[in-house]
Amino acid sequence: MVSYSVRSRVNLSAKPITEGFRECERRCDEDPCCRGIGYVRDTQSPGSDLLCLTLNSFGIQTCGEGERTTWRVQDCTPSKVETGVYPLGWYEKPVNQWTKSPRLCPSFKLRVPSKNGKSAVNIS
Repeated sequence: MVSYSVRSRVNLSAKPITEGFRECERRCDEDPCCRGIGYVRDTQSPGSDLLCLTLNSFGIQTCGEGERTTWRVQDCTPSKVETGVYPLGWYEKPVNQWTKSPRLCPSFKLRVPSKNGKSAVNIS
């Protein structure tokens, strides 16, 4: 996943994994501007923190997380966050639950993915 816009970032490492996931879902449900969540493990942090990212925008997924082939349109360097173990992953809020007044939400602008394989993240 590249070029997503993060509305909030909360460390949920102190909670059991399923309880943290439910809290992350609840945070998104209570935020009318949230369009999805990333429930991910930050492999770059010293303790591999478990993070809840509430998202303004889901962005673009350019590379599959499964098997990789040698043919690529873009560099598919592995992400710095772990999403492969359930319930870790990216989850989109159903469209019928998105706000009916998008002007109330802060604006965001997605960055173009860089050519060096790094993900572009915009934290609001």
